[in-house]
Amino acid sequence: MEMPHELSFLNAFFVDATRKLQRADWLKSSFHDNIWRYNFDYKQDKTLNWNVDLEDGSTLTDRKNTELLTGLKYMLTSATEKVAGGGADSNSIKSQAINFARAIHVIDYLLLHSAEYELSTYGLAGLSSNNLKSILTTLTYHPDSSESVYGWRERMSSYCLSLLESTDQNLINQTLATIPEMWVVTPDQEDENELNVEPHLIPSIRAALYLKGYYTKGNQRWNSPNSAMLSEVLYKKTLKGKSESKSVIKILTYYKSASDFRREHPPVRVTTGERKTITPTAFNGYKASIYSMGKLHELGIPAPVS
Repeated sequence: MEMPHELSFLNAFFVDATRKLQRADWLKSSFHDNIWRYNFDYKQDKTLNWNVDLEDGSTLTDRKNTELLTGLKYMLTSATEKVAGGGADSNSIKSQAINFARAIHVIDYLLLHSAEYELSTYGLAGLSSNNLKSILTTLTYHPDSSESVYGWRERMSSYCLSLLESTDQNLINQTLATIPEMWVVTPDQEDENELNVEPHLIPSIRAALYLKGYYTKGNQRWNSPNSAMLSEVLYKKTLKGKSESKSVIKILTYYKSASDFRREHPPVRVTTGERKTITPTAFNGYKASIYSMGKLHELGIPAPVS
């Protein structure tokens, strides 16, 4: 519907919903592209690759998964939808970026658990109201998305044990002999062990991770595994989890000299302060992102039914 010239400022309110959601201001590529370029006032565009493997061996971008892919894309663009519509932007860029990140977390969680939800078979329409409530509870139980969304410590525990089992013991022994500091597990590290792994296995796990090239140069006193590199392996089936750093796992850190084996740890990347619970604002943000899937019905796309 096109308004007369004197009322042209109202045109934004009559834009077709599908068309508007396909033309989000931050989306710098075609909505239909498999690799998106997006920008929330960044110096350079960032990318989002929708070519993700699903539980049946197909990829999200395969023709058979078109409805699922389209639904997830609309879910993401609707998360940053302008309240006033069109050019009248009532959301700041910062707010849109935050909502975008939360929607990504929801999508990544779904992709990581695609087998549980059988996404390739039933799509988003297969999600029940109980599924949605459970997802909301999981995503908001911890203020660090490394844990609530990606289950970082649990996945690292499994990966470390598997890597230890598959790594040549002779190479592990040689590495420990070359870097004896790896043998030392400090009292604090043992007391605060974040992994579901016995402390006596930690030196060998450090050596196995070192042999895979996961220890990058730290400061002059300590070395810690590169979480971004590990994420590329552990979170291949995600949009963003595979390219983002995770929380430092302190027990995997080793110090470079005996004088540093004291009750002190390297800095931990903290994005949510010291809170032990998620804020009400964040909770409501995740809730809005999850339940916005209901909007897909208005677009004629299969979606959860409450």
